[in-house]
Amino acid sequence: MVVSPVVPTNHYDFLVTVTKKPEERIRQALEKKTGLTADWQEQQTEIWQLKVQNANIFKPSTNTERRVLYKDGRLVFMNMPISSLIGFIGQKLERPLEDKTELAASYDFSVSAAWMNRQPTDEKTVKPLLDELGLTLVDGTAIHRMLVVHRK
Repeated sequence: MVVSPVVPTNHYDFLVTVTKKPEERIRQALEKKTGLTADWQEQQTEIWQLKVQNANIFKPSTNTERRVLYKDGRLVFMNMPISSLIGFIGQKLERPLEDKTELAASYDFSVSAAWMNRQPTDEKTVKPLLDELGLTLVDGTAIHRMLVVHRK
């Protein structure tokens, strides 16, 4: 989301749980609560690309059950696609994360849970975790659909 430099000082939370036109509902809520207008635009943005550094680490899972559990300070992913890890990491980084690994199977792997907190995470914090998995973050750009907020 791209926000106008002049925004109200109040803070608002919006939770949109409808399935019909959720993007329009968030746009309407922004305008009603803040007096700002918003529209969806395609914009080039900086992203992180997740790439494989060492493909030998990943072996397809032989587990039949798919789950994530916490054990001995680690998140253990069983029979999970790499996209599940991207979900955990991507929500912590301050820019979008795209999967460029080409790892299509489901795998068993674990990562330290020490970095999982409510604070944003940067690439330096995530690097040791990714190194352990044979993955790396690479700077990139992509066109993303964003909600651009304007003053009326």
